[in-house]
Amino acid sequence: MKLKRLTLRGLTTFTSADPVRIDLGSMADGLIAVVGENGSGKTSLLSSVPAALYRAMPDRPGSLYDYCHGKDAFVQAVFEDQWGTEFEVRLNIDAETRKTEQFLFCDGEPLTTGKAADNREQVAELFGSYELLLASVFASQSKAGDFLRMTKRDRKALMAELLGLNHLQ
Repeated sequence: MKLKRLTLRGLTTFTSADPVRIDLGSMADGLIAVVGENGSGKTSLLSSVPAALYRAMPDRPGSLYDYCHGKDAFVQAVFEDQWGTEFEVRLNIDAETRKTEQFLFCDGEPLTTGKAADNREQVAELFGSYELLLASVFASQSKAGDFLRMTKRDRKALMAELLGLNHLQ
């Protein structure tokens, strides 16, 4: 999956009323750098992807609610697979009541009912586990999920997932 667009509001330093939108699909292929002063939101921007998918920020301990502001915070990430199918995940966060709603769409059609368990299953099926994401290109600065720091058992489980062998265990 390739990340095409990212939109967020009310997450860490992104507290303005206007959402922050990044259209990666309109950028040229190749390496993209995110630069800025300390505290400007570079890490938050990258951590918003796992937040949208798994309701967690790998580089920040504690609850996602602790890093959100207001009743209408959200993270929306749009991905495209190798066949051009577009998958959109949106996580609405009410930091005041500490409630979330997560929705997943495929080419604009809903894949989930909005129930948490339903969303977790669908996200895991499409994107893999949280552990797999952290051991891939979305490795965090805090080294959370680092493959080399995993126990032998966790590395084995991750490799089984990566190879699609979970059903054999």
